[in-house]
Amino acid sequence: MTSAPNPFLTPEHEAYREQLRRFVQRECEPNIEAWERTGELPREFQRKAADAGVLGIGFPAEFGGMGDKDSFFQTIMVEQLARTGSGRLIASLFSHRIGSPPVADLGTQAQKERSVQSFGGAGYLRGAKIERIFRETKVLSIGGSATEIMKDLATRQLGYGGE
Repeated sequence: MTSAPNPFLTPEHEAYREQLRRFVQRECEPNIEAWERTGELPREFQRKAADAGVLGIGFPAEFGGMGDKDSFFQTIMVEQLARTGSGRLIASLFSHRIGSPPVADLGTQAQKERSVQSFGGAGYLRGAKIERIFRETKVLSIGGSATEIMKDLATRQLGYGGE
């Protein structure tokens, strides 16, 4: 039994799905068991995910994202990454999506330049202040969690609150 084509998906959606399917088969599936055992994603994989268009979905192009808020792209992204059977992989890759979308949508230009630039695409991997904070708080760890203390620390270091 085959399903009917989705009338809302464009050729661009299908091309993105195929691109991510190849990425998951090439980069994720052969390595996911080892990553689960060690509890960490290699930094090189994070860069490859950014280069494959995984991390910039929903972020403005001016800040290194894909510039598209189309929810079908986000659905396709999660659908393809879920093929690995690892919710931890998805949680680890997208921890940056917890607080950055409201800043991207509602923040001042200065706030966007300080934080959203760090998140769009691979920006948060390239030595930005937020990248250092994330590395120090182990947010990029598959098994890591963003506790209230870690979130408070990151918020303070970015100058958005606290003392």
